[in-house]
Amino acid sequence: MLDSNKRSLIVLALKDIIASDDSIKPDTIVEIVNGMTKEDIIKRNAFVLENFLAGIFLYIVLYVENRNCESSVSEITDEYIKSFEDKKLDISFITTYSNLSPNTAYEIAIDAHSLVLLAETGGKCQKCGRVLGIKKEGNDINYAKVVRLSETDEVILCVECEREMQSASEEDKLALLSDKRDLENLMIARDATSRYTIEKQIEQVLREVDLMDVTDDTQLKIEPVKVENKITEKRLKDRVLFDVRQLYRGVNDSLYRLAGENKLNVDKFAKSVRRMYEDANESDIPQSTIYYLLVETLFEKTGRKYRGACEIIISYFVQRCEVFDEITK
Repeated sequence: MLDSNKRSLIVLALKDIIASDDSIKPDTIVEIVNGMTKEDIIKRNAFVLENFLAGIFLYIVLYVENRNCESSVSEITDEYIKSFEDKKLDISFITTYSNLSPNTAYEIAIDAHSLVLLAETGGKCQKCGRVLGIKKEGNDINYAKVVRLSETDEVILCVECEREMQSASEEDKLALLSDKRDLENLMIARDATSRYTIEKQIEQVLREVDLMDVTDDTQLKIEPVKVENKITEKRLKDRVLFDVRQLYRGVNDSLYRLAGENKLNVDKFAKSVRRMYEDANESDIPQSTIYYLLVETLFEKTGRKYRGACEIIISYFVQRCEVFDEITK
């Protein structure tokens, strides 16, 4: 009788109610069927729906006094349920827990958390940049250590930096936390830009740009004032201005020649770049970070070739106005 389109909202609401109930201790078993504690439920995002609902129902029957609950029930409104819409993709449904013990279920949640930490740093120590895992003489070597810096925040470091953090000053810990916030914002932007599809034919443009010589025909004949008016970071501005002055017309001719051959939809490509920029710009990250994020996204989506050409293409779209907005004076 449950709306299948709202299963995720149901689970998110139940998780929120359980998490908000201060009378339930973290180690209390709330899902009776699989023996999941309050802490297990809060940390999990994958559920066997029938087990989850039945397990909580059994807990209520056994331990909850079903009287004088009107005020609490009245808080479960349509607005409350709809408030979880932006998180519903975080929940997934599985058919079995594969006979996992509660401890194993907890470990899976921890592994997911560690995976996020690894993704934020690109698999490197957040402090020194050392690679956290390598294969050596046929063996997998793990250098990673998860370090708690506050009640809610953890970072992933190599073993040496983890030892150093044991005697680190409060100032050093705050600096590491600040870096973590920047990485979290970057991950949100990276996730948003990675969702767009780039036409495969753009690889031909990148190949041509990679081999393109600077000539009178490739250079921009006017002053690139659009770049001047949009970028505040000096080094980035110099980088983009160099590309635009040398190769803007060359890139433009290459794009529209392919369009004339019905091999590429330039407007569609430009809109994709614009949307990637807009999504990245919603995160609190600098212009240079946005620029190189767009470069990296284009590089990843076109076969990991011609990185230099990817930079030139994104510079082209800065001058063309898809990337960055003019600064209000």
